[in-house]
Amino acid sequence: MATPLMELPREVRRMDKARLVAGMNEGLSWREAAAAADITVREDTAYRLRTSVLLNRGLPSAWQALYLEQEIERFLGITDKPVASELRK
Repeated sequence: MATPLMELPREVRRMDKARLVAGMNEGLSWREAAAAADITVREDTAYRLRTSVLLNRGLPSAWQALYLEQEIERFLGITDKPVASELRK
């Protein structure tokens, strides 16, 4: 049975997040990637992690990351919820 991501030790979480994102980048659905990483994660969390990795790789601008986030949310029907550290729209 898969383990909820937040119940794992920090270093294991970091590695499993990387496996999740790598799987998604290789064309797996978020569910398939989570199963391959042997973790349970919500769909919105999986896509936010993937977007975060794109940001850390250095998108040319923060506005491009915001655009990606909005498009992913629109496509998945996710309602945007503000967080303290987000870029103002």
